[in-house]
Amino acid sequence: MFDRLDDTIVAISSAPGASPRGIIRLSGPDAYALAGRVFQSGDGSVPAHAQARRRLAGCVSIDAETSVPAEAYCFRAPASYTRQDLIELHTIGAIPILALLLEKLTALGARPAEPGEFTARAFFSGAMDLTCVEGVAAMIASHNDAQLRASHAMLHGRLSRTSSTLRAELADVLARVEADIDFAEEPIDFLDLPSVSCVVDAAVATLSALVDDAPSVEQLETLPTVMLTGLANAGKSTLFNRLTGMDRVIASAVAGTTRDIISSPLKLADGQVTLLDSAGLSVSTADTLEGRAEQLARDRLASAEVVVLVADVNTPIVDALAPFENLPVDRPWCVAVNKTDTVASSDVSRWIDGSGIPVKAIPVCALTGKGMETLLAHLNDLVFTRADRVPTDRLALSNRQRQALHEALHALSAARQWCVHADATHAQTELLAVHLHEAIDALCVLEGRLTTDELLDRIFSRFCIGK
Repeated sequence: MFDRLDDTIVAISSAPGASPRGIIRLSGPDAYALAGRVFQSGDGSVPAHAQARRRLAGCVSIDAETSVPAEAYCFRAPASYTRQDLIELHTIGAIPILALLLEKLTALGARPAEPGEFTARAFFSGAMDLTCVEGVAAMIASHNDAQLRASHAMLHGRLSRTSSTLRAELADVLARVEADIDFAEEPIDFLDLPSVSCVVDAAVATLSALVDDAPSVEQLETLPTVMLTGLANAGKSTLFNRLTGMDRVIASAVAGTTRDIISSPLKLADGQVTLLDSAGLSVSTADTLEGRAEQLARDRLASAEVVVLVADVNTPIVDALAPFENLPVDRPWCVAVNKTDTVASSDVSRWIDGSGIPVKAIPVCALTGKGMETLLAHLNDLVFTRADRVPTDRLALSNRQRQALHEALHALSAARQWCVHADATHAQTELLAVHLHEAIDALCVLEGRLTTDELLDRIFSRFCIGK
């Protein structure tokens, strides 16, 4: 991929699967000529003659007898994603149509793009640095709002701008240091130690704050957990299966059927969570197999981000809430009042009003699906819209980025130590130059100015085809 940047490449760039709109993207010197072989504009204009940032309405020909409505979006070099001539054909997002169109374009001479090749061309042409490339990959892989915001900040150059500013300031200091070394015999003092110390101290403070405050990408990839808990036979497993749409858990009228912690992804309006099902709780925990399963549930309950107490409406309120008197449920929670199909609605209201609980109680029936939309909407509010869960625009650092920042910080800390112990003669100034060189090199690695094929292969392997 890296040695074939002048080929004209083509790929399906819309998400996999059928959709109202599908996108075929071409980039390279023959992109417009090839697009013109399959696209006909409604006004007779030719894509090759189109100006930049133009949309042409027309159709694409699948074969000699078949054509479908389409639009061509024109991006001329260098004002395109890849900084090459780039054109996108937007048409009906039917998988067979896109596949046939892709096959026709490759038969005409376009090469199928490899994963991440469009973004690789943007990187090699200087349209973005390596931190922005990783932001693109992180955005594609985002599963929740926090990941999306962090990848957005990375994509739009927040880390890159910080690194570039520091690198420019350190390069200016390094130039003065090396001038002081080169003209050591001259009666000119190039090295102003207080100003050097000021720049180094500021750089150390900036990098330290960045490393300390930025969560890891892996941290954001961990989904919030929502745990179902309650007395045995309250209907937790049935509710788990209903919410996830999968029979992951055996639901039985026999109490104690569930003994292990069962987990499954659950999609809410603002992102995904991990839904957990556990053994039923009781007032006391005996040293039996059921007791150990219950203790495991209690331990996991203490770390769950949101707790859903599943209560059987036929169970007296005092019994349903008894197991929770000594539990550290100091996080958002709610009550799913289950099995409401077995009693009158007035009895459900009487149970909820008489419970006296300080949180929302939602009538549901896990067996029929009643109340599921209300429960899901409330879970979304508890997980994603609480004050302490409002996503910030903080950067999230990958292991590679954090390692480069640590190396820069280590070198700058050594430079600061040199400044503290330097005497008036500036002896061993070469050591300061070495430390500054190391810090600048680490920032260059961070931005991708110093790279290896192995590093690039590892980063671009995370991409999908068409991006």
